[in-house]
Amino acid sequence: KPLRVRQAMMPSPPVVRRDFPLCLLERELSQHGSDWLVVIDDDGTVAGIVTTGDVDRALRALGRRTMGAPRPGIVFATKQGQ
Repeated sequence: KPLRVRQAMMPSPPVVRRDFPLCLLERELSQHGSDWLVVIDDDGTVAGIVTTGDVDRALRALGRRTMGAPRPGIVFATKQGQ
């Protein structure tokens, strides 16, 4: 019997509204342990998906620091050997 999407999908994906502040998105992604979020309209209709890559491209286009850029005073831990 073939696997179905319902067997692999995330039943309650992380969601943000279309007007969610971009400056808070990194925190939201981190809280969900995800690199993407489902974006919804005011009526709850899915408008799309936003990824960390989408945000980085938008920030670079505006000449701003990207999400992956080091912040002053913040140390990023990596697994040994990476």
